[in-house]
Amino acid sequence: MKIKNMPKLQSPFIREMKGNKYLVTNKITPDYEWVFEDESVMAIEKLEEVYNKLTDEVNKLSDSYQLSYFELYGILEAIKCELFNQDRDKYE
Repeated sequence: MKIKNMPKLQSPFIREMKGNKYLVTNKITPDYEWVFEDESVMAIEKLEEVYNKLTDEVNKLSDSYQLSYFELYGILEAIKCELFNQDRDKYE
């Protein structure tokens, strides 16, 4: 199973430059009011860099170990619940 990147989406919020960083404001970008007014729209937050990195890593694991998405999900959940020791260096 391959996870594909989502296309770049325009933010419904206006961003302002502060120093050398963009900060998101609570002001809505003109013509994007519909994102909040239409009940059939589900706006989600997308952290692009994290998403892309995670997608690459999941695809590498899937290809390397011939694991399905559900098997990888189970392993990640087990790690999150501390069922696996994440400190591999102690055992190598």
